[in-house]
Amino acid sequence: MALMPPVIRPRADWAGDLPTLWAIQPEEDVRFLLVHHTASANVGPESSVAQLRSFYGYHTSAEKGWPDIAYNFLVDSGGQIWEGRTGSLAGPVRGDATGGSQGHALLCCFIGDFTAIEPSPAATEAMTHLLAWLAQTYAVSLAEGAATTFVSRGSSRWPAGSTITTPTISGHRDMSQTSCPGDTAYAMLETTFRPGARSLLAAAGPSAGLSDSPSPEPTATDAVTPSPSDTPSATPSMSAAESGGASPSMSAVAAGAGQDAGLGWPLAAGLGGTAAVAALGWVLHRRMNPQGQHGPTGHHAKRAEP
Repeated sequence: MALMPPVIRPRADWAGDLPTLWAIQPEEDVRFLLVHHTASANVGPESSVAQLRSFYGYHTSAEKGWPDIAYNFLVDSGGQIWEGRTGSLAGPVRGDATGGSQGHALLCCFIGDFTAIEPSPAATEAMTHLLAWLAQTYAVSLAEGAATTFVSRGSSRWPAGSTITTPTISGHRDMSQTSCPGDTAYAMLETTFRPGARSLLAAAGPSAGLSDSPSPEPTATDAVTPSPSDTPSATPSMSAAESGGASPSMSAVAAGAGQDAGLGWPLAAGLGGTAAVAALGWVLHRRMNPQGQHGPTGHHAKRAEP
């Protein structure tokens, strides 16, 4: 039995007429998942389409020079998950990041600034489910202490050719010189996202996402041509933009059978008693024991990441 996919709204739901400027490269070797935040205003989910379109405008501008929005998936304050970069629902595609993208990862981004506050409970649940499902889909181990090792493609933190070892769920600051995904969200990688995603996979039954096999050693094929690094930039204006065109029919990834209205995302159909209690227990623990606001404030210039 496998973890059911979360509901993911396709790119067409927000992008409409916004093109991909050139072909997106596939990410043929997914070894870990990278959490970001946009460092933009914390607003309600009713503003998500306007924000996504604004991010696209900034990311495809001359300042950044990327072919599409940088992230594979984004999570808003209401717990909605959005496909970001073109093709991310169909398979792994390479993202971009301020400071340089190391590759070998899928980029999962919170919409908002989580330097001093936690993501909403709905956003936390959605991100945890997304990370667990991606780990299962791409055979990324979430065993306790799981890490992966690869050769850097070049970033502001790791020169090209450096050997990097990182947890299989990491934060943007682990790969580049940046404050992303914010001090509070970064702390939650250890306290919430890694154990939460692990619990969801355990509740769903045996899966590739809990494999404790070692990650492959870096090889000569890892040492590809370095990507140009980007420097921090000022926060772009977040003006409202009109919504994109009508949505196509949702794929199986977005169908989400077995939805539990109290959680806001689907649980795997047919979970047995013990497994269901384990999954629900983790969610209830998060809701009844919020960690509140923690982490220093004002230590980093706020800007629109990636």
